[in-house]
Amino acid sequence: MLKVRHAQYSSSQSTNFHCITVAVRIRPSEEAVHAASPFGHKKKGRHDSVWQCHRDSNTVVSTEMALPGRPSQFAFDRMLGPELSTNQVFKSWAQLRIDAVRKGRHSTLLTFGPTASGKTHTLQGDEKQEGIIQQAAQHLLSFEYEDAHAELRMQYVEVFKEQVFDLLDADQGNELKVAPGENLIATCHKVKSKEDVC
Repeated sequence: MLKVRHAQYSSSQSTNFHCITVAVRIRPSEEAVHAASPFGHKKKGRHDSVWQCHRDSNTVVSTEMALPGRPSQFAFDRMLGPELSTNQVFKSWAQLRIDAVRKGRHSTLLTFGPTASGKTHTLQGDEKQEGIIQQAAQHLLSFEYEDAHAELRMQYVEVFKEQVFDLLDADQGNELKVAPGENLIATCHKVKSKEDVC
């Protein structure tokens, strides 16, 4: 589920965009999620998170993997604890990567994790707060560009069980066939406002 960050990767303060940086967002425990629910119900069973987040050292420690010969602590470039909103995640981590695009650099924000870990919630948001995608679009559209013909386009794909799906295709059931050595061809959607990515 989690990959250990290697030493040659940059820290969160680095301005070198020719490398990979890894941030981990810890989902709130089930107890916290249901406590915040307007319905006020809770699921039976364990509610505590299996991860302890240490933001001062940018590490997470598993409370269930403390076995001989098995790592239980993992280090990353940035820890985003369960107390942070998606808006705070964007401002503290993603916005710097979005600013790189405006400066002519390539930038990719990728979410990775098991089912129900919060990937879609982080990217798309909900009725209470916008996701990274809407905030990124609004941020990019807020700039004044020297080129009057500059436009913003987006592609949105999902990789699931080694299959690639085009999420902007009207028929989302279509799997994209990607041949070795060839570029991925997915729907390219022009964005004029953040509402175009909802």
